[in-house]
Amino acid sequence: MVYDYREAMKLDNQLCFPLYAAARNVTGLYTPWLKPFGLTYTQYIVFLVLWEKDGVSVTEIGEKLMLDNGTLSPLLKKMEQAGYVKRSRCREDDRVVEIRLTDEGRALQEKIKDVPGKVACCLDLAPEKAQTLYTLLYELLGNQEERNKANFRPERKRVKLYHTGREEIRVLRFWISPAISSAGRLRDRMRKSMNSARCTSIPPSRR
Repeated sequence: MVYDYREAMKLDNQLCFPLYAAARNVTGLYTPWLKPFGLTYTQYIVFLVLWEKDGVSVTEIGEKLMLDNGTLSPLLKKMEQAGYVKRSRCREDDRVVEIRLTDEGRALQEKIKDVPGKVACCLDLAPEKAQTLYTLLYELLGNQEERNKANFRPERKRVKLYHTGREEIRVLRFWISPAISSAGRLRDRMRKSMNSARCTSIPPSRR
């Protein structure tokens, strides 16, 4: 079958669009129940993580919710300003920032305990279909995670550049793939072999 890009690029043929639109609609259902508490949906799911396990690192929260630090940092700052959480350095490793609930943050769970049930009533989806959708979505996410792990990730190496005629050493960081490193080693071996071949090919009279 010949690939028809015009057909493939029709909106009705996209899997991504109903996923995108459904995600927006579903998360929007939370707004009337969270707004009185000054919460966004993203803050709400951060609370879900913390209510399940308090005192986790920002990195752990990001991995759990599939959010980067650029999204989490301002969000956590607002939650801290609202008095719901507090940030502190880990005692074992001061590079790690841990997030802990305050008394007000823990008490919030009781105040909004009815939110999941209220949103579920608005979905108008049979329980068995909801379970099937849940399973398929997590299968999709799992497949994508495995694909990301399988993708080639270059290793980071430190390279020193020495400047001729200057008492200066610049230390730069490069992303150098193992393949390039292997190619470099192969190139060096080839050069040595070629030099060796030249030496053996020189006539005795010229040595």
